[in-house]
Amino acid sequence: MADLIEFSILGDALPNIHVAAALFCSDLPAATSDLHCLRLFLEKKRLPISTNTFSITNLRMMMEMLVAVQGSRQELTKRPQLHLELSPICEPLQYNSQLPKRDS
Repeated sequence: MADLIEFSILGDALPNIHVAAALFCSDLPAATSDLHCLRLFLEKKRLPISTNTFSITNLRMMMEMLVAVQGSRQELTKRPQLHLELSPICEPLQYNSQLPKRDS
């Protein structure tokens, strides 16, 4: 986690960096490292964040975190802070059949 903190401080200090790409720490629980990373970036960074999410449950929690920081969903749509990179491909380069289903 200390490396991620240093990475976020460095990214904020560099003038040519306009988006913070998330790194995931091996010293955090794998199932929630996306949430820990977003929390840290929301606390430390001023830049928009580019990251992944590991489950639909975590995605919902991430949205709640973003709304809490921005104040409302309406404010979040005015100034989005998160770019999600979602891919059905997982290691070792196979299609992930466990993708979250869309809510009806």
